[in-house]
Order: sequence, then C-alpha cells, then structure tokens
Amino acid sequence: MSWQMINLRRSLEFRYYSRDHNCTGNYTLMAISPNIQPMNYNEPTHIHLAYGDRIEQIFVSYLTNSSQYTPQCQYGLTPSSLIFYQNGSTTTYTASDMCEGKANTWGPQTFIDPGCMHTILLEDLRPSTTYFYRVGTDAL
Repeated sequence: MSWQMINLRRSLEFRYYSRDHNCTGNYTLMAISPNIQPMNYNEPTHIHLAYGDRIEQIFVSYLTNSSQYTPQCQYGLTPSSLIFYQNGSTTTYTASDMCEGKANTWGPQTFIDPGCMHTILLEDLRPSTTYFYRVGTDAL
C-alpha cells in the first residue's frame, strides 16, 4: 500500500488500531510508525489565484511554515523568463483567535497551526495574455 502524504509542515506518525472480528469492544493499538518528517517544511502549498478589483490584477496566495522571508511571485511571458516580480504580505492566526471548543485549544487532536498565509497582488497584467509564475520567498 502506498499513498502521497500532504505536507502539514510538521512531523507525523501513523497508528494502526484493530477491533475483534465482530467489530465490538474497544480498539487495540497494534502498531505505531516511526516519526515521518516532511521533506521541505517550508514548501509553498495551496497555491491559489483570485481576481483583483480590476481586470489587470490577480491575487496570488499560498501557505508556508515561515514568515522569516518576504513572500514573492516571479512571473513572465515564458517559463524560462520570469523577469517580473512582486513582493507580498504575510498573516496567520493562532488557537486564541478562534471562537470556542476544540478550535481554540492547543493539542494533537484540536487546533492545527495553519502556517503562514502569503498574499501578493500582481498588477498591470495584460488581458488575454498567458503568464507563467512561481512563488516562494525573496530568496528564490
């Protein structure tokens, strides 16, 4: 069995539980995997594009694990010539920003840190033009 793990920007472990053949009674812990580390804690994930207020604007947003660097989008008219760039802003939220219940409690089965949310506004784009882009930090 194989699958692709989503990068949650934290180490994970898998636990295998079993019940008796009648599926009654409590679950029994059968095995625990070793800790699995992401290959890149700060990999940009959940990259999205959204329309701006004007036809020549696009918002680019993505998540990483760090606010240490300035978020940046490099873009251009060909994949090998990303000659334009724009920097953006970063925000996040914590458990204390949530309203109630398990959402505002820290712990393995409650609040999960969302990482850092980066937003970049690209302006002066030409309508009906294909652009190529990549996101990351000013250290691209």
